Amino acid sequence: MSTGLIIALIVIVAVVVVVAAVLTWRARGAAAGGGSLKRRFGPEYDRTVTRHDGDERAAARELAVGVPPRPSGSGGG
Repeated sequence: MSTGLIIALIVIVAVVVVVAAVLTWRARGAAAGGGSLKRRFGPEYDRTVTRHDGDERAAARELAVGVPPRPSGSGGG
């Protein structure tokens, strides 16, 4: 193999790794953000955002404080 081909392969692999990392980071960011709380709380989420003058992070913090952790098992309780 020529040196140019090896460099090209390394660049391609590096680009693929960077793209995969960015997509993973964006997906986790969206999941951790207010999107899941917005779906879960619906109109209450909107009212809380309004109360915080549009600050979605503050609204998410307020709503997350009052959310009990989900049970890990599927047994009724």
